[in-house]
Amino acid sequence: MLRDKLLPLLFRDSKEDERWAGHVAREVAFYAKALDFQITVIDDRATFALPEFFIGSHSVICSDFATGIKNYQPSSDTYVVIATRSHPTDAECLKEILNFRI
Repeated sequence: MLRDKLLPLLFRDSKEDERWAGHVAREVAFYAKALDFQITVIDDRATFALPEFFIGSHSVICSDFATGIKNYQPSSDTYVVIATRSHPTDAECLKEILNFRI
């Protein structure tokens, strides 16, 4: 069964953190895809919102999180992983996700 999934992901700004965070996000998407999840990635930086970085993802969206989440159409079996650069940004994403109408 192919399920529709949303993974809002963001990477830290420093080069060291960027390297590590990018690998974590990429691995989350990789393993979710291996489990037959349909992956949508949202990143607010064009340098990371690249389909070639998230191979096998259904959709890679370059957008600020609030807009990207508002424009997403979840289904009744949508799961969300929030992995951003900060707790306030996580909370911002969660606030938008809690507004989903399913």
